[in-house]
Amino acid sequence: AYNITGGKSMVSGTVYNIKKGRTLVGGTGYDINFMEDAYAMLYSSGNFVFQRGDRVADGETLVNSYTGFEDRSYAYPLWRYEINNIINVTFIDEISPISLAYWFDNAINIKNIDYTNLNFNNITRMDYTHNNCRNLTGSPVCGDKVINMANAYRNCRNLTGSPVCGENVTSMFYTY
Repeated sequence: AYNITGGKSMVSGTVYNIKKGRTLVGGTGYDINFMEDAYAMLYSSGNFVFQRGDRVADGETLVNSYTGFEDRSYAYPLWRYEINNIINVTFIDEISPISLAYWFDNAINIKNIDYTNLNFNNITRMDYTHNNCRNLTGSPVCGDKVINMANAYRNCRNLTGSPVCGENVTSMFYTY
């Protein structure tokens, strides 16, 4: 049996997602889906796309790409120096970060964020996520496990609703 994180064992007939670059030793008889790393792709059009793998979208010009944000929490996002170039955010593949803290802090040009494929299951921090996103439209989002929402939507003047959050939120200082 192979041990995977948390002391769990693989079960025959189950598909496991294993990050690229990891190795299993020996014959298994298991079907294993090697999951590509998560990337955030910033294009000259202002589209900021979260996806699996680093393929560049047809018809787009890549400005920069970022990876390593899924399993870490940062005081500032990796894309902070290009934050004002972001207009539309889309999650085209399932992305499972542990934190959204500061991801779009002071992104004054963001208009739309489509969180359809963002997995909120492990997210506990959303502090400063959309702080000063003055042009952001739509209804805000919040995950069930989020604890900290301080300044999450502060100075977001064009929102059309309020999020439905789980019972774990303990900090909502200047959320709106």
